Amino acid sequence: MLNELAEEHPTRGFDWYYGNLRNKGLPWNRKRVLRIYRSMDLKLRRKRKR
Repeated sequence: MLNELAEEHPTRGFDWYYGNLRNKGLPWNRKRVLRIYRSMDLKLRRKRKR
């Protein structure tokens, strides 16, 4: 499910993916989703204001 979201919305961050998974009824906790997110190499660089 996380892979499908990443293909549809590649520029979103972890918080968006996690919230979307929870809204769809997946009972995974934050640590589990983060571990899978990192193992799939979906990590995006944080953009900060200048």
